Amino acid sequence: SLEFDASLFEAARVEGWSQALVSVLTAMVAQPEAAVASLPMLAPAVRAEVLAQSYGPHADVAQRLSSQYPERLSHGDALSVASLFAAQAQRTPTARALAYAHEGGLTELTFAQLEAQSNQLARALIARGLGADQRVALLLRRSPQMVISMLAVLKAGAAYLPLDPEYPSARLAFMITDSGASVVLSDDRLYDTLQASVEQALPPVLNVSATQTQQELGAYPATVLNEHELLVPRALEHLAYIIYTSGSTGTPKGVCVTQAGLLNYLSWAQATYVPEAGNGTAFNLSAAFDASITQVYLPLLAGKTLHLLGVGDELQGLIALMQREQGLSFIKTTPAIFNVLATSLTPEQIRHSTEVLVLGGEALDVQSCALWRASAPQARLMNEYGPTETVVGCAIYQAQESDRVSVPIGRAIWNTELYVLDEGLEPVVPGAVGELYIAGAGLARGYLNRPGLSAERFVAHPFVAGQRMYRTGDLARVRMDGELEYLGR
Repeated sequence: SLEFDASLFEAARVEGWSQALVSVLTAMVAQPEAAVASLPMLAPAVRAEVLAQSYGPHADVAQRLSSQYPERLSHGDALSVASLFAAQAQRTPTARALAYAHEGGLTELTFAQLEAQSNQLARALIARGLGADQRVALLLRRSPQMVISMLAVLKAGAAYLPLDPEYPSARLAFMITDSGASVVLSDDRLYDTLQASVEQALPPVLNVSATQTQQELGAYPATVLNEHELLVPRALEHLAYIIYTSGSTGTPKGVCVTQAGLLNYLSWAQATYVPEAGNGTAFNLSAAFDASITQVYLPLLAGKTLHLLGVGDELQGLIALMQREQGLSFIKTTPAIFNVLATSLTPEQIRHSTEVLVLGGEALDVQSCALWRASAPQARLMNEYGPTETVVGCAIYQAQESDRVSVPIGRAIWNTELYVLDEGLEPVVPGAVGELYIAGAGLARGYLNRPGLSAERFVAHPFVAGQRMYRTGDLARVRMDGELEYLGR
C-alpha cells in the first residue's frame, strides 16, 4: 500500500508507480541473477500501451498533396516543394507573392513573376552542373532574391545552404567549405567582403543582383521545368536543404534534411495552421534558423503574400505589419518576440492581427499567453517543438487557459514518434523524467561529413527494425493527459 498527499500527486499516477514497483519486484524474484539495470520497470501490457501512445497520427502525405495540387500532375513532375509551388503559381498567377519594403521603395512580385524568375535561375544552375544532393550556398540578405534563390535551388533538384551574413566571416567560410558547396549565390559586396577576410579559397560566386547575371538569366525560358531537364530527377530521399547548428561543442555541424521530411512537415503545417484562410505572413527570421521554413513556404504554397522585413527591422517591422495588416494567415515567431508583441500592440490590434500564432525555439510563457488571450480569445496559440534534426517541428500543443505553470510541447505530428526513454532505451514509467527520442518521417539524413557524430545522435530504433531515432539530449515527461512536458537539457 502507498500513502500520498492528494494535493501533490494524482491517484492514477501513484497507482502506475505502484504497478511499476510490483513489476520490478516480480522480475527480481523471477531473475535473481539479473543485473538491476536490466529489470523491466513496466509490465508488458503497460509497456505496449506506452509505446502505442508515442505515435502521432498516420497520414498519407503523397496522396494528400497530389489531391491538393492536381496541377502538378499535368507537368509529369515528381512530388516536391518546387512542383507544388509551380502548381500554386499556375493557380494564382496574378496574386501578390512577395512584398518587400526597403529604402528605395516597395518591391512586389506576383506568383507568375516569382515562378518565372526562379525557373530561369534554376536553369542557370542546371547549366552549371548542379543536380541532386549537390549544395548551393545562399549568402544573401532577406530580400526577393533570397526567396527566388531558395526556390531555384529546389527546382534544380539541388539542396540549399542558407547563410546569415551577420555571422563571423570564419564561421561562414567554414560552412561553405565544409558543405562542399559548388557555387555561392550572393552579391558582390557580401561575397567580396567575406573572401577578403578569410584565407581559404571559396567556391565561385553567381552574383544574382548583377546586371550581367540578370541578362544571362533572361535568356533562359521562364516556363515550368520538366523532369527531363534535371541532371538527376528529383526524389523524396534527396536533400532539400542543409542548416548548420552549433550544438554543445560550438563547432558547426550541417543537418541534412530531405525532401520527404520537408514535405511531411509542410503538409502537416498546412492542415494545422490553415494558411489559406488569411492574408499572408511575415518573413523576419534568419533563413539560417529553420523556423523560417514555416514563414517562407506555407504562405507561398497557399497563394498568399510573404512580407519580407529588412535586416534590423525584424521586430519593429513585425509590429508595424501587425498594426497595418488585419487577418494575417499566421505569425511564426519565438516566445521572446511574442512577449514583446503582447505588450506592444493594443488589444484591438491583437484581436484583428491574426488568429494563429506559432511559437517555438524556447519555453513559452503562460503569462504572455494569458495576456494575448484576454484581447483575442479566439486566437490559437500553438507551441511548436522540434530540433533542426527533425525538420522545424515534431510536436505541437495549443495553449489552454488551464495552463497555469508551464505550457507543454504536446504530442507528435503526422508520421512522427516521440519516446521518453531511460539510459537503456526503455520507456520510463509514465510521469517519470527521461530523455526525449524522435523517430519517423521528419528525421534528417544525419550530419554532413560527421559519421561519428551522426552515429552517436541518430541511433538504431529499438522498437522498429531497420529504422533510426534521434537522441535529442532534452529531458521530458508525459503528463497524465498524455501531453509531453519539456524539462530542459
